[in-house]
Amino acid sequence: NYASHSGALDVGLYHVLPQCSYLISIFSSARTEHHIHMRFTSFNVAALAAALLIGSTHAGFPDEDDGSLSRHLTGVINSDGPSDDDGDTIDLIVKYKNQDLISFITSHSHDCNIAEKYDIDKKGREISRKHQLEAITIKKSNLEDIQKDPDVRSVEFDYKVHILPAMHSYDVEAGEGEPRLLEDTPYGIDLVNPAPRLAQGNNKISVCVVDTGYDNNHEDLPHLNSVDGFSSYPGQYWSHDGHGHGSHCAGTIGAIGGNEKGVTSVNPDPGKFSFFIGKGLTDNGWGTGSGVLAAVQKCVDKGAKIISMSLGGGDYSSMANDQYSGHYEDDGVLIIAAAGNSGNSAYSYPASYASVMSVAAVDSNKNKASFSQFNDQVEIAGPGVSIQSTIPGNKYASWSGTSMAAPHVAGVAALVWSHFPNCSNKQIREALIASAQDLGADGCDHNYGFGLVDAKGAYDFLSEKGCNFPTGDTQGGCYQCVECTSSPTSSPTVPPTTSSPTPCAGKTFHLKLKIDSYGGETSWKVTRQHNNNVNIVKSGSGYASNSVVHVEECIPNDACTFEIFDSHGDGLCCGFGRGSYQVWVDGVEKGSGGSFGSSDIVSLCSTMPTPSPTLAPFVTPTAGPTAGPTTAPSSAPTPLLTQAPAMPTAPTPNPAPIMPTTQPPSPPVSCLSIKVDISTDTYPEETDWTISDKTGNVVASGGGYTDKMTRYIQDVCLEIERIYTFSISDTYGDRICCEY
Repeated sequence: NYASHSGALDVGLYHVLPQCSYLISIFSSARTEHHIHMRFTSFNVAALAAALLIGSTHAGFPDEDDGSLSRHLTGVINSDGPSDDDGDTIDLIVKYKNQDLISFITSHSHDCNIAEKYDIDKKGREISRKHQLEAITIKKSNLEDIQKDPDVRSVEFDYKVHILPAMHSYDVEAGEGEPRLLEDTPYGIDLVNPAPRLAQGNNKISVCVVDTGYDNNHEDLPHLNSVDGFSSYPGQYWSHDGHGHGSHCAGTIGAIGGNEKGVTSVNPDPGKFSFFIGKGLTDNGWGTGSGVLAAVQKCVDKGAKIISMSLGGGDYSSMANDQYSGHYEDDGVLIIAAAGNSGNSAYSYPASYASVMSVAAVDSNKNKASFSQFNDQVEIAGPGVSIQSTIPGNKYASWSGTSMAAPHVAGVAALVWSHFPNCSNKQIREALIASAQDLGADGCDHNYGFGLVDAKGAYDFLSEKGCNFPTGDTQGGCYQCVECTSSPTSSPTVPPTTSSPTPCAGKTFHLKLKIDSYGGETSWKVTRQHNNNVNIVKSGSGYASNSVVHVEECIPNDACTFEIFDSHGDGLCCGFGRGSYQVWVDGVEKGSGGSFGSSDIVSLCSTMPTPSPTLAPFVTPTAGPTAGPTTAPSSAPTPLLTQAPAMPTAPTPNPAPIMPTTQPPSPPVSCLSIKVDISTDTYPEETDWTISDKTGNVVASGGGYTDKMTRYIQDVCLEIERIYTFSISDTYGDRICCEY
């Protein structure tokens, strides 16, 4: 069953024991795989059994991928499925509707033999009380009894995350390192803070490194107290780094300078900043989504102002997005993460969440590293090729990766913030990108973001601006900066226009959506009336919660109606987030809103045609707000935007008439309503379909789906007494059922 305000799968097992006066809830979800990246996802129960037929073959934390994996296993290993060490359990993250329900299973696990009866392998582990998250493990055998639970908002798999892989093309991350007798200044320090260097300020800023731990006995790293770290995993200690990745990242931020040992860093005086270590990954470089989120929460609880994460794994997660957004918007924390090392345009998470700064890597000549991922969420760049830093055992090594670039940006953020303690995290972020050294194409681009981080430039920016300047909406990447003098769409008078190989033969339609806290509920369509029929010409759905989405399409001149729907009936504003929509045609705003019930209608034409029947929303999602707009795997086609540039204010003519929201009339007798009902597999983007008339003209189509194991419904109105052909295709050639 699926039913909740969020539209997400809210599942649970009700069982009232005779000697107990309360209900026990156990939660789970279905396993899915994707090519490279993975979405933390909630699914309907009908899909659950089929998904589990795939099995949980991945045990423990793998050390490496030998490149010989099948398409299916690549999804398991690289997309980091739920931990399943004994082959019979599933690890989950549960989001409750109330903070008081956190640790519910833990607090009752010994009452009435519940733990034994329901095979709960380990007690629930609180991830974030503020965000109502808890990690639990259950037996697969309980899945057949799962039903809807009113106390749970959503459930997601607890997927594996990992350090970003070594860049063997440079052959520098695999070395064991050597002792160093004299202190070196790595070239990365000279790039981000060239001589004469900006010195540290007098206000200590706490930086949290969420990674594989920290060598607390290293000769060139500050020695921390027992309260200065946290580990998410039993038997794994934050003050021990069995891998070295965390210590290497920490060394770039704060290796001790002036001690004639090893290397110096962006913040060489340990008395003028502080570390907090969150061991979100284990000693072999792997961990779980819940482990990372728990470490991040502890960083915030302990007062960290900056969080640096050189890790990735899993696809878009509404739970993770909500937690990171809360820390950024409400807790005043600046979150910085590595953009990814796949060398393609795929989105890597957590870097590609709007509330996180995504960092690309450059070499010593300020050229983009070949491995550095590039997309519209890349916001800034840092040195990331052959970076010298500390590794355990009083050793040093040169490693490459965006993992090495992110600590440079985090270190500069701490350095600059130490001079301007009254600035907000948003103002520090703005200063870093507004002052970055522009590289590549003019203005922000997908390779470098706004450019190479520049400590002195950011300091000068804040010296001039102070800490009173406004900051814009949180959108991330090239769309983040308000103060930047050059941007990918500098000061247009109409909404930004993406390049197209051919000019628009009709009219240009622009839509800006600010999604509320339940993105899965929002859908929209643009329709045209033709021969007493209503045809859908454009549509969209499946958006990420609390995201900003821009759509630009060329539509026919007679496409006159825009309709937006909320499946729960509470619109986009304002009970569960302050969402809104704006619609432009050829640069002229046609309508906007947010406070509506189930639907709203805007005229896209100067003169509306005779009102035509209004069809049902294009998509009725059965899974919740877990999917980003299109977070494609790295081996799949280039993803669509998850975030897009802020829509500038368009000229304001006399407003076009807005049709009242009414119940649509029944279709006319000349229109035959056809329902196309698609249930996607675990590779939804591969499925496309068309309806063609006998001349071969396509009269309706669908595809490009974003949600796995999800039911999509589209209503199409066809002229009667005609012959049509329905065709469905799978681009990979393995059909829609049943292996994937």
